[in-house]
Amino acid sequence: MSKVDAAIVHVLKPEVLFTPIIGFRVLLTIGSIALALVLASSIRFYSHTCVQSVNKASEVVEDKIKSECKRVVLILDKSA
Repeated sequence: MSKVDAAIVHVLKPEVLFTPIIGFRVLLTIGSIALALVLASSIRFYSHTCVQSVNKASEVVEDKIKSECKRVVLILDKSA
């Protein structure tokens, strides 16, 4: 771990950081990390919202099925 600190200090020196290839790699790394954070958080948020919506929808559908079953039972009772 002590070697990592020396590597970071070396890369962040202006004469090294502003060379085209190292600057591009640093920006690419920062951009990739930022994109991964945005994607992970949005996927977690929308999947959680979607699961809640499906649960609510299944409750609504279940209530409708129960009410339809009750109607069918009442109709059959009246017929008999």
